[in-house]
Amino acid sequence: MTGSQLSDAKLAGIRAACDKIADVPGDLAELGVYRGGVSRMLARRFPQRTVHLFDTFTGIPWDGYDADKDRHRPGEFACSLGDVRAALLDCPNASFHPGLFPLTAAGERFALVHLDADLYASTLAGLEWFWPRLSA
Repeated sequence: MTGSQLSDAKLAGIRAACDKIADVPGDLAELGVYRGGVSRMLARRFPQRTVHLFDTFTGIPWDGYDADKDRHRPGEFACSLGDVRAALLDCPNASFHPGLFPLTAAGERFALVHLDADLYASTLAGLEWFWPRLSA
C-alpha cells in the first residue's frame, strides 16, 4: 500500500477490523497518519463516513517525548499536511486535524480507530480520548 509503512500482517488486521464494522455506527479515525496510506484505505472503503486524520504533519513532536519509553525520536515520520492532502485528494470524506492530540480532538462517535502515534504519551492520550467514544 502506497503511503504506509505497516507490515502486510498489520494491514490485514486493519482490513479484518473493517469487515466487522459495516453495521457499527460512527466515524473512523487514525492518530498518527504519516503519508496517509491507512487513512486513504479507510476513506475509500467507507466513503459515506468521515475519516478523521490526527497528526502534527511535522513528524514526531518533542511534546510528550520520553527517551526511556519511546522508540522513535522527534522529527521522524515527517510528512507535510499538503502532501497528505494531495494523497487523499479523491477522498472528500477525509477530515484533517493538524496539531498535537488531544488538543485537536474532534468527532463524537467512532466505529474504528487506528492508533499509530509512536509515542507512549500520544498513544495513552488516544486511548483515553477515543475509548469512551467507541461504539459497541
